[in-house]
Amino acid sequence: MNIAFFIAHPSQYYLFKESAAQLCKKHNIILIYFEKDMISDLIKNDPYNVKTYCIKTIASNNISGTVLNLLKKEFNLYKIAKDHNIELFVGTSVAIAHVGRLLGAKSIIFTEDDVDVTHLSAKIGYPFCNHIVSPAICNLGKWEKKGVKYQGYQKLSYLHPTKFQYLNNFNINEMNFDEKFFLLRFSNLSAHHDIGIGGITDELAKKIIEILSIKGRVYISSERQLTTHFEKYKLKIDPTKIHQVLARANLLISDSQSMSVEAAMLGVPSIRFSDFSGRISVLEELEHKYCLTFGIKTSESEKLLETINELLSISSDLSAIFQTRRDIMLKDKIDVSSFITKLIDTYPRSINSLG
Repeated sequence: MNIAFFIAHPSQYYLFKESAAQLCKKHNIILIYFEKDMISDLIKNDPYNVKTYCIKTIASNNISGTVLNLLKKEFNLYKIAKDHNIELFVGTSVAIAHVGRLLGAKSIIFTEDDVDVTHLSAKIGYPFCNHIVSPAICNLGKWEKKGVKYQGYQKLSYLHPTKFQYLNNFNINEMNFDEKFFLLRFSNLSAHHDIGIGGITDELAKKIIEILSIKGRVYISSERQLTTHFEKYKLKIDPTKIHQVLARANLLISDSQSMSVEAAMLGVPSIRFSDFSGRISVLEELEHKYCLTFGIKTSESEKLLETINELLSISSDLSAIFQTRRDIMLKDKIDVSSFITKLIDTYPRSINSLG
């Protein structure tokens, strides 16, 4: 089968990495990706070993710009897919549903967001795809009949203990992993579903750093351009090593939903400061069922600072507490990477056995 994986975000690169490596032994695989964030660097430094194509994209924070950008992406995707006679599209973007329908190919959209969070992409994409693959906790609304659900999270496909290799001899010249350190993550918040969503401002970041610096080193991983004041905190690493750093962090404070989930998969305490707090089922489950993360809305900046101080004041081993919570979560979840591979390998027959 001729299969195209479509990557629009760094986490999706990792989501499909192992499955693509396994499937290329039996199928013709190509990888198409957006030239944004760290995706190009990831592919350059840690390739899938399949043929790759890059589609240039321009970030937009308004609806009209997003629609225009989508049309340009789909035009380029169509040309590439037609040249390779693609039979199945796999990815998270609605573009694969539209192009798949035009080419008479099937498409599987992967998501871990509820429809009320990504209502626009759901409205324009879900009617045209064949199936929607999501964690069991996700609400797919009127598209539940297209759903293929599993007990797990996308990030477990690469951060499950059987997939993620914690490197004991890992080191970076500028970092001392023997000392306590904290990681701040700033999102670009440029996706269509981020319109109107707030995060960590520079003023708030200064207050956070002031509190954390008393207890340890502070590093910043950022999608957005940092001002001069924060340059000294910038995390300067090979982007493929971010999870090795995250796994060693004592605390993550972020306005990124994606990295907050990744921290939970690794058993690293995290606080996410975002208007998405309370709205995303995956993170709500991780917070309220497994106690692996804390969500705070941007209208509650004082609560954020109080929560940071509370976590820093815990006298017992916070890392051990969260690793125990992680173990409880893992017992409830499946091997997501194997699930994805089996689903795609014999699709659509696999739907009857896995759906």
